[in-house]
Amino acid sequence: MTKVARRARHSEMALGAKRNQDERDALGEAAHPK
Repeated sequence: MTKVARRARHSEMALGAKRNQDERDALGEAAHPK
């Protein structure tokens, strides 16, 4: 795998993790309103 492909894949996974974290935060807010 080339360096560029590895970096693209890594950023893609990082974006996916960020999106999952945002969804969990949203669910947490819905479950525990302030």
